[in-house]
Amino acid sequence: MNRNSIILPIIIVLAVVAGYAFRGLLSVKFEPVATPSEIPVSVKPILPDAQPSLTSTNEQPTVKWQEPVKLANLQITKPEFNQEYPKNYYQVGTITSGKYAGGMVVLASIDSQSIEGVSFYHLIKQGNIITLVKPGGTNYQDYSYLEPSKYIVETGLTFSDLIFPKTLSYGNSTLNLEEGYNNEPPFDSTGLKLVFTDPKLGSVYTDATSSLQHYARNGFYVKASDGTLRTYSLDINFYDANRHVPSVTWGDGVTNQAEYSPAQIGGCGARNFASVETSLKETDLRVTGKTSQGDSVYETITIDPKLQNLYKSSIDYYKDPQLTFGQFVAKYSHPIFYWYDSFGRLIKFQRMDFQPAAECGKPVIYLYPEATTAVSVKLDPKGGFTKSEPAYNNGWNVVATPSGQLTEVSSGKTYPYLFWEGRGGLYETPEKGFVIAVGEVNNFLVEKLTKLGLNQKERSDFLEFWEPRMTGAPYFFVTFMGNQTMDQIAPLTISPKPDTVIRVLMDFLPLPAPISVESYDIRTPVRKGFTVVEWGGVLR
Repeated sequence: MNRNSIILPIIIVLAVVAGYAFRGLLSVKFEPVATPSEIPVSVKPILPDAQPSLTSTNEQPTVKWQEPVKLANLQITKPEFNQEYPKNYYQVGTITSGKYAGGMVVLASIDSQSIEGVSFYHLIKQGNIITLVKPGGTNYQDYSYLEPSKYIVETGLTFSDLIFPKTLSYGNSTLNLEEGYNNEPPFDSTGLKLVFTDPKLGSVYTDATSSLQHYARNGFYVKASDGTLRTYSLDINFYDANRHVPSVTWGDGVTNQAEYSPAQIGGCGARNFASVETSLKETDLRVTGKTSQGDSVYETITIDPKLQNLYKSSIDYYKDPQLTFGQFVAKYSHPIFYWYDSFGRLIKFQRMDFQPAAECGKPVIYLYPEATTAVSVKLDPKGGFTKSEPAYNNGWNVVATPSGQLTEVSSGKTYPYLFWEGRGGLYETPEKGFVIAVGEVNNFLVEKLTKLGLNQKERSDFLEFWEPRMTGAPYFFVTFMGNQTMDQIAPLTISPKPDTVIRVLMDFLPLPAPISVESYDIRTPVRKGFTVVEWGGVLR
């Protein structure tokens, strides 16, 4: 997850605060729209200077939506990006009321070919005039490759049809809207199955467990009016997602106190919204407890093969190789249990003691205000904290100096940065990256971290922690994720609001021999005003 005069960032941030920045984290199959020919569109610069003009209508126009039709390139990116950056433009509707009546609604998909991946925007095209609008239900958006002279910024208009409810109800189940997990049109139901019809939103799909072509995220998906998706996850009514403790009473009357995860954990966060078990039948299970809602929870009648795998994988992690399998099972009661949700899915709950060792490793947050300032920092890693320094305590409250020195308000102690470790939310490690020999690690990291915007002190701190961990193999695959992914893994809220935020997460894998991978560009962000920098990596 990149910011040029004082006015420009203010104007652009207003515009992009609500574009469609979402990565293709659902592996739903999408194909380009088949059209006889692209619709030609002529676009010319509409402003003489390098700053977009600003307007605000404070209206919600009526839109006649349509199936997406692919358009020719509108060329709203900067000249240096026009050729190499893949981009798609789709006409998704026509405005029928208000200031922009008759305007074409366009969904723009621009692949930045960088660590931020694909960004989405809603535009209104009226002749040669392009207006960048603020739709509802959006996240972080990278705008640094857009050419400001090609569009007007509209800050007041919203498409009400694209603002989805935070929750959906079905029977006794509640589904929570998950920001950032959307896809480019057109909608394709390959790998999905219809589970119910919402009276307002229409068809709601989930992953078809029988599909071999589709990697299941096990969320719930709704097609939006512009052809994109909205994603919901199941709110498990007996599971405290903050404490990770399911409210279960075991058959012997003991109340559960252990932490569990109903999602598959991997890397720095979750690999799906729920871990749905498809290899077990009800006849393989026995009731071993009840939830606070009166539902049965199950364990396998015979030894669970997954439990044996847990035993084997946890020996090294817990440095307890003297335990036999029997001792292991006796020591950690109820390591795995199962529960049927109202959609008939068998959800696996796994004790967090036995989750993979991988987590977000030593992310540190630097604060550089323009003057000595009291700063409040709140972080929400979806899988919780395992460490923090100073102690998090529902947020960090510090006094920060322009040099980056932090003084904790409650204790008076000083720190060079805020430190945390833990597990975040759903994300996917990029396939693009770099393959380097072990002898190239230092030079590679210095070069890439500089391009990512880290200064000398931050690079030195990064190298001190991570370089010793990148040994023991002749080659490494290395990739970086930025603000967009970090905002999904661990949303960050800072008051007062910073002018520049740079968040970097590195992931790497040891390799016995080089492999062929596609690399990507790294655009160096401009550090302006109150700057926040965070770096971290995936501990394995």
